[in-house]
Amino acid sequence: MVAARVLGSRDLLPLVSAYQRGTPQEILELRALLDAIDLAGLHALLLAADETYSANCFAAFAAFHKRVSPASLLRVAFTRSRAAAVYYALVHGNLCVVRGMRTSSRAAISNSQWIIAATFGHFHVIEYLHRHDWANYDQRAMKAAAMRGNLAMVVYLEDLGYWSPHVLRWACTAGQLHVAEFANDRETTRSLGAGTINDVVR
Repeated sequence: MVAARVLGSRDLLPLVSAYQRGTPQEILELRALLDAIDLAGLHALLLAADETYSANCFAAFAAFHKRVSPASLLRVAFTRSRAAAVYYALVHGNLCVVRGMRTSSRAAISNSQWIIAATFGHFHVIEYLHRHDWANYDQRAMKAAAMRGNLAMVVYLEDLGYWSPHVLRWACTAGQLHVAEFANDRETTRSLGAGTINDVVR
């Protein structure tokens, strides 16, 4: 059964071909930079809503980011480093890589893609996830946007149907006034009802 799964893998032929041709030294060095990144540590900061998360992500991927060409990440040589490549793409908003690699990345990373994309404000990635992965939406994406004061992302997620009744609390906890005002207005509007609001306006 294991052999059948391996032989049936869509990655098998490209991996064999890449092995036969050999991998350029530059790609090997880039892959080594990816493999050295502590994804578990970054993931722990993300789930803890640590305020240093964004800065730590940029710092962790800095050396790799300076040297890599976004298009080169789709090379088969990076298949072994898929989880780190997807994480990098989510941090920097590289939708081509997210789309091309996400389906076979590690579950822990895949389940947090909404949160990472929302944290870094990548609307195009959120739109893609909404179209193709709505069932795996995690409300921590809305929490990340609210606690970082990204009102535009909060509104966008609401428009897509991912509102959470906890937004006001999250915004207040993080001192995000504009998000708190939006959440309060939204809840007040829903409580009053359209008819009552129209009466008030008149």
